Amino acid sequence: MNSDSDISSYLDDPSAADILASSDADDGSDVHADSNVDSDSDADDTDLVRKSKAIDDERKREEEEGDLELQLNIKEEADELRLPTTSQTQITHGEAAFTMLVTLFMPIAFYFMG
Repeated sequence: MNSDSDISSYLDDPSAADILASSDADDGSDVHADSNVDSDSDADDTDLVRKSKAIDDERKREEEEGDLELQLNIKEEADELRLPTTSQTQITHGEAAFTMLVTLFMPIAFYFMG
C-alpha cells in the first residue's frame, strides 16, 4: 500500500510537479476556453434574439398593414354598392307586358326557327 512517504516522494519529483502543473494549467485554460465558447454562444444567442425580434416586428407590421388595407377595401366596396332608387326599380306597364311576351314566346320562336 502507499504510505505517506511514497506520496511525498512523488510530490518532490520534478516530473510529477510538471505533470501536476500542466494539468492545472489545462484545467485553467479550459475554464477560459469555456468562457470564450460561452461568450461566443452568448453572441450567437444575441444575434438569434435580434433576428427573431426583427422577424416578429416585420410580421406585426405586415399584419397591421393588412388590417388597414382590409378596412380600406371594405370602405371602398361600401361606397360602390348602391341600391337602385325607387324610380329606377319601377317599370311601366308596357315594359312589363313586353318582358312577359318575350319570356313566353321566345321558346316557341326558337322551336319554329330551329
